[in-house]
Amino acid sequence: MTWGRASSWLRALAAVAALLALLIILLPIDGHVVIFSENPAELAGWPRFSLDQSSGNEGEQRWLVVQDIQPWSHVRLMSVAGALPRDEAWAAGNGPWRWRWHIPDDTVLQQPLVFYHSCQSGCRERGRAVFVADAPQPEPERVATKLGVVFPSPERNWHGRAGWAVELTYVKHQDDKEFSIDGLAARVARDTAQGLKVIVRIGYARKQSLPPVDDEIALRDYLDYCKRLARDDRLRDVFAFIIGNGLNDPDESQLSERGSLTPAWYARVFNGYGLPPTRHDNVVETMQSQRAQVRLLVGTVTPWLTAIDGDISSSSDQPSLNFFNTVLTHIATSAQAKSSADIPGVTADGFALHASGHLDDSAATQLDWPKVQTGFRVYKDWLAIINQQPTLRGLPAYITATNTYVPGETGLPAQNYGPGWLTSALDEILAEPQVHALCWFVDEALGGMWTEFSLQDPVGRMHDAAAEFDQLLQQR
Repeated sequence: MTWGRASSWLRALAAVAALLALLIILLPIDGHVVIFSENPAELAGWPRFSLDQSSGNEGEQRWLVVQDIQPWSHVRLMSVAGALPRDEAWAAGNGPWRWRWHIPDDTVLQQPLVFYHSCQSGCRERGRAVFVADAPQPEPERVATKLGVVFPSPERNWHGRAGWAVELTYVKHQDDKEFSIDGLAARVARDTAQGLKVIVRIGYARKQSLPPVDDEIALRDYLDYCKRLARDDRLRDVFAFIIGNGLNDPDESQLSERGSLTPAWYARVFNGYGLPPTRHDNVVETMQSQRAQVRLLVGTVTPWLTAIDGDISSSSDQPSLNFFNTVLTHIATSAQAKSSADIPGVTADGFALHASGHLDDSAATQLDWPKVQTGFRVYKDWLAIINQQPTLRGLPAYITATNTYVPGETGLPAQNYGPGWLTSALDEILAEPQVHALCWFVDEALGGMWTEFSLQDPVGRMHDAAAEFDQLLQQR
């Protein structure tokens, strides 16, 4: 046999062997399919999933057992509904190592179950199992909409629409199941299973949107958390992250001994403004070092506040607009300095905006700035400032909080919502291609005054808003 024929035969044999190996991996084993996320040669065929019901008696607890040849630490098992409860007292051995989780009911087995490890630094997916008797039916394609909500209720009917969800996590409240990284991962899994595009706001702590001014230790903690979020495979479907909220609002800087957030400190946190270009301890470079595709949005500035001004005036010379203009100028300056040092792309991917209040330009208001939009159309002022920056012009914006409340005026949405408001606001945004989302604050009630804003549990005039939102989902 010539060498050419022999090599052709060997290549053919190798191809057949590879195909057989693939079939062995993908064929149903004990009624389920296992998909491996990490598969170097020494880990091939692992992890292994199995169901355990020792006695087989009806009503007995059922367990899902995962075996692997690596003694992973900080493991999680996730379904669409969230993390499953692990039996901490049952584990291991000397290899293969074993862990087990309680299966509350068979509905859990109808969705992929994903095994993660190393969750102390950002969960890494190791493998997943699908326990199905029949092949799942493909979901109908969802229709995109600009409508969305903050904190979507799990009971919301999206009527086949691919809407938007805004979620929140805090660096300093990991004991709070709702706002911890694990709680966030569960909500993101639920939201994405409903076809939603998820935007996550990263807060430092309650009453403190970002690390206190000039507190480098707090900043290190914030960046470590941002790194963990970007690394975590449970969050790889997050559409974008918002850095900060209410940047000019003293109520969002109550833990800072140096006072309220400044534009310079925000830009330093965001992309390293004021530092040598070779310093990489900022949010953009920290997160993109873990996942290059991550999108980062400049946080919201609260409209019409006068407590904090910006050094670089906008054309309207109003404090909140000056603050926003100064922030964007600093971010653009830092991005240019990085680019000149051959470190391109250290800039914003878009902007989170707040826009609320009346749509009627003649509506009564306590504000007295003739060149400033005083209601929902403040989004036009935000866009004008964005588009004045050559390097930021045209980048997408997302209205991540809207409703009929205007600070300084009387009336919460439960008292002042007018029928047709959401329809008119959506009409405006549908005609503005630079704005990609219009998210009502808030869907699921969080207690306190937020019950007056809730679509899912409406009171007063919020019944009109809830019905209108549901109708818009079916029509737009």
